[in-house]
Amino acid sequence: MSQAGKKIGIFNVLSEIGSGGMAVVYKAEQPSLGRLVAVKELRRELATDPSIITRFEREAKSVAALAHQNIVHIYDFITRGDSMFIAMEYVEGIDLYDLMSKVDRLPPDIAAIIALQAARALEYAHYRGVVHRDFKPSNLMITKQGEIKLMDFGIARDEAFDDLTRPGTALGTPAYMSPEQILGERVDFRSDLFSFGIVLYQMVTGQKPFADDDTKSVLQRILNDPFEKPRRLYPDIPLKLQGIVRRCLEKRPDRRYKSTEALRRELEDFVAGKVRINYNGRLVIFLRNRNLISDSEAKTYVRDEELKSSVAFATDTGAIDARAVVIRPLLAFHFLLLLLLAGFTTAVETLQLGAERGYVRIHAVPWAEVFVDGDLYDTTPFAAPIPLPPGRHTLEFRNRFLGNRTEIVEVKGGETARVQVELRKQP
Repeated sequence: MSQAGKKIGIFNVLSEIGSGGMAVVYKAEQPSLGRLVAVKELRRELATDPSIITRFEREAKSVAALAHQNIVHIYDFITRGDSMFIAMEYVEGIDLYDLMSKVDRLPPDIAAIIALQAARALEYAHYRGVVHRDFKPSNLMITKQGEIKLMDFGIARDEAFDDLTRPGTALGTPAYMSPEQILGERVDFRSDLFSFGIVLYQMVTGQKPFADDDTKSVLQRILNDPFEKPRRLYPDIPLKLQGIVRRCLEKRPDRRYKSTEALRRELEDFVAGKVRINYNGRLVIFLRNRNLISDSEAKTYVRDEELKSSVAFATDTGAIDARAVVIRPLLAFHFLLLLLLAGFTTAVETLQLGAERGYVRIHAVPWAEVFVDGDLYDTTPFAAPIPLPPGRHTLEFRNRFLGNRTEIVEVKGGETARVQVELRKQP
């Protein structure tokens, strides 16, 4: 029955905003502080199962200890008769699942910003011994201010408590489970990293890396099959971002990142090289360009000139980033061509197609500008001999006070010729 208009503890229920297999979530108000909250109620038909009751209580205690800006805050745990409630931060925005249902895929920089904030949340939880075990798009909220909030720790494993999961039992959402999770093995933070890789892959490609069909289930594919590289689907996905996905999706946990901190640092490096404005602001611009927030809401957090980026608008509304697909590879190709040409020229000059170089040692009195075959080489005195390919060369010595002089020298490979000139003022 709807709780609208009812009171739960100190909270006035306004409406139901969601429901799942274990709980119903309500939007409520806390009159004493004049703020909105979300109240999660354990379904009454499950309130007789001691293990579920214990898990619900532990969710409240575990998350209450995780005071992080990218994790939904817990305010209170309430019991009333045979009902149990968790009062938590109310997040106004859209979850990642709903966002991805409205777009084909996310621009790489947007996906990376979301992933970075989610990685910060996981790093904080993992450092405190909490493994989420159900990391998926519907558990990531995106606020209108461009913040990511990780929520729903209902099946999390907290090292502070005994594990309620029996050995051999798999908990989680099948399409986002790690291989060890599917096998019912004891999991650690690396299981969350595998789920993280699936979500990141889905953000940048618009599809999951492992999907079931008539021949195999999604669980079989996660356990045994490789995934198609993101760049084969969309060439504008940067190599570094593809590398992060690949590392997270290693079948063996020991081949994934050694820590969530290492994952977070790689994402920070990537985003720093791609996004030149405030990261939350860039996410706000994306939400505005997809008509998920209004101009007036966006301008509360982002400067007007930043909202007018034509490049951001093009990629935000579905266009492939031409800079990544055409311009940057073309520039890279030309740069490589120049390097090869420079290397070839140097090789030819050095080896003269196989001939050994010779040298000319210069001694000019009192001094002179030395030109070799018409090009200025240096002004004497200089100690090092001039390296030249074998053959005849014209040396010209110029002194604006004493006039010029020209010498022809025959250079032989591996030998040093000596040229000595004395410049005198002409009568």
